[in-house]
Amino acid sequence: MSLTTTEVNTQELFDEILALDLNKCNIAICMASVAKDEAPRFARVPITDELAHAFRGLITDLIGQYRREDSRQLVMFPEFVEESLPAQYEVEHLDLSRYQNILEQLSPLKALTDLDVFDRDRRFISELRFYVIAVQTPTGEPVYFFHTYTRKMTLGRSFICSVFKDDCYDRITDPVLIFDSEIDCMCRGNTMYIFKKSGFQKIFQVFDEIRQVANEALESIKVNVPIKNFDDFSNDCGKHIWKQHKLKKIASKSYLGKLTMAHLKRVIEHNKLNVEIVVEDGKEMLVYDPKDKWVILKLLDDNYLWSMLTEKNYEVTGKRELS
Repeated sequence: MSLTTTEVNTQELFDEILALDLNKCNIAICMASVAKDEAPRFARVPITDELAHAFRGLITDLIGQYRREDSRQLVMFPEFVEESLPAQYEVEHLDLSRYQNILEQLSPLKALTDLDVFDRDRRFISELRFYVIAVQTPTGEPVYFFHTYTRKMTLGRSFICSVFKDDCYDRITDPVLIFDSEIDCMCRGNTMYIFKKSGFQKIFQVFDEIRQVANEALESIKVNVPIKNFDDFSNDCGKHIWKQHKLKKIASKSYLGKLTMAHLKRVIEHNKLNVEIVVEDGKEMLVYDPKDKWVILKLLDDNYLWSMLTEKNYEVTGKRELS
């Protein structure tokens, strides 16, 4: 895997992956186990030619969906945005050189042959988070396909499992790994393509980073935006990951430190928002309403816009800034 920053055309690279002759590629499977607050530990799974063929077919089916002419005309590659809600035909992408946390997690994959062999260690299995299908091409960089893994996909001693053999069912006593046909994301070089956003975020612990930034955003809001019952607002945000997504986005706004009550009151009045304003010790303050947990977050994220086309006010979600 290349760890250098390169400018690539996301459409051209995607098409190169679609054009791969998978029958000429080697297939390797790696399980990733992640203990709390630690980087993934990878283990290479020895597989038979028959199982490799099954995984090759899985990847063939995936890229076959995008090879079809109707799909090729629809697929778009917007840049990854934490809070966006991509349409079905959109495959978000990101430049991994800008995400050092993810690069560090992937670095062991640079040397697959150096990875430990999967030995069914109980702790390793109990902390499985995702697996990787590594497609090693005859020339050029490998392509990595990722999918989340849960304990439900591991049949162990807590299950009574059987297989039909010699005209009767026999119990399976060894742990069994179960793989499905889903793929959450793939990467080649420094370019990651995301098919299922929730899976991608779970795999690479994006939530942990979001929580940290969300806490920093709350501190900034506390300084810049007077909220009477700020502790209630902060506690509710801490319980909800999508509120933390919103806080992370707010933290990136250059206007946060410039907000005044005059700005906020103007938006509140213009959009008739249900936000109470009280005066305490001669200072105007917003009041957080636990019954409407999102309105202040949406206010700070500038989600309330006026349309020149319809001359109406709108609440906007999943915004991408236009250059």
